[in-house]
Amino acid sequence: MKNLADNHWTKKCEGEGRIEWCRSVCQEYFLDGGMKRILEKDEKSAALALGLSAQSVYKCDFLNLQLQQPLQLAGDAVEAFLRHLHNPIDALPGQLFHVVVFSLLLSYFPSPYQRWICCKKAHELLDLHGLLLIITPDSSHQNRHALMMRSWRVAVESLGFKRYKYVKYSHMHLIAFRKVSVATTSDLVSRNYPEMLYIPQDFNSNEEEDCTNTPPQGLRSEFEDDQLAWGFTELPDTPYDSDSGESQSSSVPGFHELEDPILLQS
Repeated sequence: MKNLADNHWTKKCEGEGRIEWCRSVCQEYFLDGGMKRILEKDEKSAALALGLSAQSVYKCDFLNLQLQQPLQLAGDAVEAFLRHLHNPIDALPGQLFHVVVFSLLLSYFPSPYQRWICCKKAHELLDLHGLLLIITPDSSHQNRHALMMRSWRVAVESLGFKRYKYVKYSHMHLIAFRKVSVATTSDLVSRNYPEMLYIPQDFNSNEEEDCTNTPPQGLRSEFEDDQLAWGFTELPDTPYDSDSGESQSSSVPGFHELEDPILLQS
């Protein structure tokens, strides 16, 4: 996986790589007026938040990370707190960070519920209007997994996020969500939202399939036609170059702001 990400995918990407994309989204959102424009559209107002960074990289078992009450400290005291974190990290205060990045992470958990827990903890760790950046691999053509990405969007937004940016490169999806509410609804699990963070491998059987017993494929049903049409609503608005992995008409590579509301398919 590391060889694919560092060598094969990077060399074939003529536009931004995943790291550069994360940096560009954060700069555009926090420093170049992106958050201000979004908040004005929401008819809200807030001060521009600047991300804090630690000097070192820390190990952390994110699934088992303990969440604590938010710190009531000034900015310089928060920086001092970050500098004195112990490695590995086993607990963090809530609402501490402006950006959380899941780069090639979620798809490698074996169950949707584990992906859900990661996104839920990211929501708790982020300050209001902070960004969750998700990069997940997918080497198929652009609309092959449109329904799956639509499902991911509904699941993540149910936690109190709203999608800010989305782009499909040749080998990965890159999605930015902004935190729009502090609290989450308590009955999300019972409403089956965690299962919406699925990947195709979740449905693979360990047993060898008996092709002779597979029924012949017929025409699509009316429901399948509706699902197919629904999937196309998730595609980026601008043309997609399958060779470069970029949209062709965007002024900033890989940036598409989509404002359509969540549609829940019953």
